[in-house]
Amino acid sequence: MLTLFPDLTIHSAYNGYWFWGRPSTEELRQDLRAISRAVRSDWELPQS
Repeated sequence: MLTLFPDLTIHSAYNGYWFWGRPSTEELRQDLRAISRAVRSDWELPQS
């Protein structure tokens, strides 16, 4: 399983079979948040 940036460069690669070595949903969520943070310029909340 791969997580990719919008330009299709690889962010992370998981190599596993069924239960062993596969990413958890939390790991996938963290990967997608990191990709979003890197891609979107308005990711950080405004400081008041």
